[in-house]
Amino acid sequence: MKLPYSINSLSQRAALDALGRQEMMERCVRETVRERGKLANGLRALGMKVYPSDANFVLFALPNGVDAKAVQEKLAGKYGILVRDRSGLVPNALRATVCTQKENDYFLKSLLGAAVGAVLFDIDGTLVDVTRSYNEAIRKTAKRISGNPVQMRLVKQVKACSGMNNDWDATVEVLRRQGVRASREEVLPIFQRLYFGKQGKGLIRKEKPLLQLRLLQKIGKPVGIVTGRPRAEARIAMKMLGLPRAMPLVAMEDTRIGKPEPAPLLLAKKMVGAKLPVYLGDSPDDCEAAARAGCAFVAIGNGAAQPGEFGADGCRLTLAQLDDLIAARIDSKSMDSYTVKLARSKKLAVAKIREEGEELAEALEKKGRKEIIWEACDVLYHALVAVRARGITLSDLERELWKRNKKAHKAKVPIS
Repeated sequence: MKLPYSINSLSQRAALDALGRQEMMERCVRETVRERGKLANGLRALGMKVYPSDANFVLFALPNGVDAKAVQEKLAGKYGILVRDRSGLVPNALRATVCTQKENDYFLKSLLGAAVGAVLFDIDGTLVDVTRSYNEAIRKTAKRISGNPVQMRLVKQVKACSGMNNDWDATVEVLRRQGVRASREEVLPIFQRLYFGKQGKGLIRKEKPLLQLRLLQKIGKPVGIVTGRPRAEARIAMKMLGLPRAMPLVAMEDTRIGKPEPAPLLLAKKMVGAKLPVYLGDSPDDCEAAARAGCAFVAIGNGAAQPGEFGADGCRLTLAQLDDLIAARIDSKSMDSYTVKLARSKKLAVAKIREEGEELAEALEKKGRKEIIWEACDVLYHALVAVRARGITLSDLERELWKRNKKAHKAKVPIS
């Protein structure tokens, strides 16, 4: 009889010695749990399906069409990284050990190179600096319509918000925040005169490349462009960058609805023929569109994300990251922290959850989308603090949902 993962005598002695050092062992466990959460978030950002884990490893499934065995071999041969192929247990799945932060970062970068079949770029803020063109056109258009000064800081704040990929819509939002009502139809002609000008001699001439052509030529994978720009303006940017006209391009006119909807990236995936492309962008809408289209995402450029808008993986704050922040705050034991007070008082937690639940119900009945999202976030935050204070982690909740999903799938009925 032999154990499935036997260890040598030296490893056994080291393990026994570690058991005698309680403080060191607990510190290692905390670090492993923290890094496991970060690794799982990074894998999700690369388009992987991550399964719940309480161990020092993470099981993840690659997207359909990306062969796990081939990725495993490439990781070993090109990057010197060993992972286990678990496709015999979970379709197209690999298992990676949780290591140090530096090692985990190297693994995620290597996995990106091993699994990704193509590279897709946004243009604005990613390949081209638009602070003196598009952003300035937003500022000047808003100033002209409102008759009031408009700070560039406000423009950047609006552009860093979800749903603001289109600069005409961003201009409308800047005006709204100044207390001025305006439609896209009112904004569009003024904006275009400022940005494009007569025969392309407007603010568009102030754009500068952020990435050199020689770097793009070294990628070694199919490359495409996915942008919210009109096609004519996208072509001008591509010409400035020296990109070939034949390069796959998805522009504003090519899909009925743009980012953060996944349609532009889904079309680009077909054009480049890749099951798992990576999309490089600079905004929340880029990040969300990539996730919904099944693409990996990397945040790049000089986009001005607001605090909390993007997480460590380049996307906005995930529930897993929020759970990690709550755990760290509780561990700090600072009585100046509302999170700590909430965690220590069961009475306060119960009262706040009831209060926030009632406010969410009222928002669902009487208010709009923005208020509903706000109240739903309050409910999630208070619920996560309350359960975390009782030793229940987000992984525990994910595991329960996974069990329910398995039961529902077997019974062929929706989760209740």
